[in-house]
Amino acid sequence: LETDHQYLAESSGPARGRGRHPGKGVKSPGEKSRYETSLNLTTKRFLELLSRSADGVVDLNWAAEVLKVQKRRIYDITNVLEGIQLIAKKSKNHIQWLSSHAAVGIGGRLEGLTQDLRQLQESERQLDHLIHLCTTQLRLLSEDADSQRLAYVTCQDLRSIADPAEQMVMVIKAPPETQLQAVDSSETFQISLKSKQGPIDVFLCPEESAGGISPGKTPSQGTASGEEDRAVDPATTDVFTFI
Repeated sequence: LETDHQYLAESSGPARGRGRHPGKGVKSPGEKSRYETSLNLTTKRFLELLSRSADGVVDLNWAAEVLKVQKRRIYDITNVLEGIQLIAKKSKNHIQWLSSHAAVGIGGRLEGLTQDLRQLQESERQLDHLIHLCTTQLRLLSEDADSQRLAYVTCQDLRSIADPAEQMVMVIKAPPETQLQAVDSSETFQISLKSKQGPIDVFLCPEESAGGISPGKTPSQGTASGEEDRAVDPATTDVFTFI
């Protein structure tokens, strides 16, 4: 008794020197308990129970008792495994491991997705190549002197795409950064144009019987320059073509 009493008395005193700090590798009983019941370790132990089952069926109540964890922990695990099609509900509180069937299904789906990805990558490569070709051709076309001389559109061209063909077609030739505002009411369709870079030319495209006129060579019916606004308000048309 004296020995026990002396040991308790000595151990109850405050530790001195290096004995004040416990070793880093030593875990308290509480820390060990938290680690052993962690979801990661519980999942590994639950999978071990599944692997030892002859038919792959496990009672979740029994698993919670064996693993000494709350049942909601087991549900957290089974929800994930069921979501990735590794297990399936057999009956109430019973699940079954899908084994190789799930592996085959997942493997087949993965192979299909991989093949789809390769096809999409090849399609993307082809589209990038076509975009590069079109961009290069457009740049060469715009830089060519002969092409610049022919960089205009005729009224016949615009008439050929008007739908319906008898619609009135007006053409507006405006400098860059021209501001356009359209107001569509039940009675009229009104557009307002404003430019700070130069004059705005407005043309009425004649019908084919009246002869073709190039907007670049036709005297304008009205212009607006500087800070002035030019409003076009045709009451009988709702089709416009802008250049």
